Amino acid sequence: GGLLSAGNMLVSQLACCATYLVFIGDNVGQLLGVPKERVMLCVTPFFVLLCWLRDLSMLEPTSAIGTAVLLLALLTVLGEGLASPHEAAPRLASFDP
Repeated sequence: GGLLSAGNMLVSQLACCATYLVFIGDNVGQLLGVPKERVMLCVTPFFVLLCWLRDLSMLEPTSAIGTAVLLLALLTVLGEGLASPHEAAPRLASFDP
């Protein structure tokens, strides 16, 4: 039972990582206009290096910067939405059930 459970977890983790690499490849490839395969090949060594980290506290500054940028993006989108709520909203026909 334990070996089957460990094998199942290994396959699940590999599938999750592969899906994430494809996701990154698609999005960055579209953003930069390069094939997603090339992006995936360039990004994979960095993910492998991240897997070898034993102490995640070394990533603390990067994580803090990423959180700050994400908060800034959220506030920007919220501010734009509140500043002009009627410009982007489509007109809806009245609904009478």
